[in-house]
Amino acid sequence: MKIKQAMPLFLIFFWITLDYVAHWCVDSLDACYGSLVHQSFGLLTPVYLFSIVTLPTAFFLIFVSSSIFKSWLKFTMWWVPLSILVIVVASEPGGAMMPIYSFIQKDAVFLMSSLFVMVSVGIIVGKLLTVFLDKYTASFHSTLKALFSFSYFWVPFSLAFVLMPPLVHEFLEGYLFSFFGLPISFEYRAYIMGGVFVVISLGIIVWKTLALRKKN
Repeated sequence: MKIKQAMPLFLIFFWITLDYVAHWCVDSLDACYGSLVHQSFGLLTPVYLFSIVTLPTAFFLIFVSSSIFKSWLKFTMWWVPLSILVIVVASEPGGAMMPIYSFIQKDAVFLMSSLFVMVSVGIIVGKLLTVFLDKYTASFHSTLKALFSFSYFWVPFSLAFVLMPPLVHEFLEGYLFSFFGLPISFEYRAYIMGGVFVVISLGIIVWKTLALRKKN
């Protein structure tokens, strides 16, 4: 675990713990009621709500690569100040920042934190897909080429077998399939060729994957 990548999670737990301690102090101790601790609820509550929403994202950041974390950190460096600005200018409950809808601080917190999570997930997934595609593009092309090569042969052969002329059908039914006790209906022929195609295609994919791992 990298300490830098765990810092967002530590900060979130710190703010959550601080909010719980402050509420416990005000609810349990008379000295805290009306004190600076009580007055800090205006700051702690929005930060607490923001932390709760972003907690899962901070947890997953521990396991991503440093390059992904740096990309996320660049986004966070300007999104957090923007979120603070939006939350501060939002009206208090009962206010009227907007004439039709009162956009209170709680709404601002959930809006900015939700957008923060969605963009963060987009950054993480986008970077992971980029790394995955860069690593497996060559293997994918090789596998796709092998599948197409097999399909060029198998698809015409399958169509010829499924849509066989009546004389061929009678010959196979009378001399080959009846010997093994197998039906030779249209549906059965389609099932056979489709099933064999799937099995061989999976074999090609596994073969190419193992070849790539052995090469690396």
